[in-house]
Amino acid sequence: MTALCAEVCTGPVPGLLLDGDVVITSADAAAYTALDLLERLHPQRASGPVWTDGAWLYWLVPPGAHARWKPHFYGRCVAGETVPRPPMGRWRPDAAAPSPWWVRLPRTDLLRVGEVLLRHVLTHYRPGPTPDTWTPRPAPSIPS
Repeated sequence: MTALCAEVCTGPVPGLLLDGDVVITSADAAAYTALDLLERLHPQRASGPVWTDGAWLYWLVPPGAHARWKPHFYGRCVAGETVPRPPMGRWRPDAAAPSPWWVRLPRTDLLRVGEVLLRHVLTHYRPGPTPDTWTPRPAPSIPS
């Protein structure tokens, strides 16, 4: 696997340090409004990498956040290594190679979403349905 992550990545991405935990929310209009607000509040600091599989949004938060994250009706925080990341160049769904795609690509100056601010914004905008039905999907096999 390379730093450009040609296939779906799980866990840290070498060279980009996409390590961390993941908050999962619905991918409804309220969640996208929350993302927009985070970007308008702090365009340089508030919204790090976010990706989707069409049903859920995945927000990369600092490592260890799942241990600090108290139960929340609009977001579930899980250990990051259980959540597949999209290929670095994928910005929309691809029926030929199904996998998640980026909503907001990681930047070298902003590699994680602030978990406290994210929690407040999710409480305000209330994306739904709740992610309590989310289960990890195995990453597709990478051809040799």
